[in-house]
Amino acid sequence: MHQQKRGRGMQGKFVHSPIFLAFLVILALFLLKAVWDLFEKSQDARIAAESVQREYEELVVREAALKESLARLESPDGVESEIRQKFGVVKEGEEVVIVLPEDPTNAKQGMEKEEGWWQKFLSFFQ
Repeated sequence: MHQQKRGRGMQGKFVHSPIFLAFLVILALFLLKAVWDLFEKSQDARIAAESVQREYEELVVREAALKESLARLESPDGVESEIRQKFGVVKEGEEVVIVLPEDPTNAKQGMEKEEGWWQKFLSFFQ
């Protein structure tokens, strides 16, 4: 019986030895790194899933717009309006009116006031 206590004593000493404790610390660090790597991978997967979800929603919106455009082009009026818009064609007897945007330089010239002699005199010294 005395020998059994001695055997357990050796195991107890080994468990509390610095070598065994160092081994446990190193093992804990390896496990911690493995858990951290899994955490990073889960974060990357979550970000990728959100990106794919956004892309899917954009594609659903685009699909709806394309279906609407296709439905419009299935009618003769829709085809005619698309041809008029893309190619600028008109039917016989119709005329085309093109309205150009106002040139900002010409708009300023009409709005400028005539300078008086006093403003001209002061601007000479500036």
